[in-house]
Amino acid sequence: MHTVLMALTPVLMLIATGWAIANYKMISADGWRPMETLCYWLLFPAVLFTSVSDADFASLDLGSYAIGLYGTLALLCVILVPTGVLLRHQLEVSGPAFSSIFQGTTRWNAFIALAIVSNILADEGWTLIAITMALLIPVMNVLSITMMTFYASSNALSIKSLVMGIVKNPFIISIGAGLIVNVTGLDLPGFIEDYAEFLGRAALPLAILSVGAAIDMKSLRKPGPRLLIGCLLRLVVAPAIALAVATLLGLGSSATIALVIAFAVPTAAASYVLARQMGGDATLMAELLALQTLASAVTVPLWLLLLV
Repeated sequence: MHTVLMALTPVLMLIATGWAIANYKMISADGWRPMETLCYWLLFPAVLFTSVSDADFASLDLGSYAIGLYGTLALLCVILVPTGVLLRHQLEVSGPAFSSIFQGTTRWNAFIALAIVSNILADEGWTLIAITMALLIPVMNVLSITMMTFYASSNALSIKSLVMGIVKNPFIISIGAGLIVNVTGLDLPGFIEDYAEFLGRAALPLAILSVGAAIDMKSLRKPGPRLLIGCLLRLVVAPAIALAVATLLGLGSSATIALVIAFAVPTAAASYVLARQMGGDATLMAELLALQTLASAVTVPLWLLLLV
């Protein structure tokens, strides 16, 4: 219990601090966007590059871990498809609304996951979450855009734009560069390593503050069934599937923690941007982001108590 509290308390305090800064307008709403951009394009890629370039992949059963990630995601999608049919017929949930529920269930906030797992597993946690990003980000992008196109967007799916979006993703680029350095054994100059490390130290605090700043309490006054179902699927069903898959595959304790937490943290803030750009239910997406972030303060510790 002590380990769980020590891992989560700093993260929750940063989220609360971000909310307070935004709520009391110490930084305007427009002021957070450059910070988010800086994290996305520079600071977080620096974290991923240093983590992957220094990672000891020989100590990890990468094949089994990849099967665990993709197996969990596949089972989650299998559950979501009939759930979507049921929601549309029984609760009259629109296509755009279901696309937001789909994103809210399958996508994950890597910033929060990295903060939690690195607090528990130290350097091994950084490596595991970096690998998780490398394996999940391209697949998540394809799934999300495909579902948005099918359920919400009036525009035809462009394979070229989809591929280019993945290729140009700064997370993918930084992970790829880290893999090249790792595999080739390239010895980078010390000042380059120090520079990347300094950038990376700023990534997590700023990213978690931004998560807190995005919470809108007003959207949570009357949580309807769509919102509650979206939270239940993400915070309870998804990590339960991940734990079952990890147990079935016999993954080690560290890999199991990383796998379950990746599916237990709230959905990614980028989900809102995609919903707004492609015709999804952006309002519902914002509500899911807010409620999942708050509820995860209770659910994530409970999952960790089963794992640590």
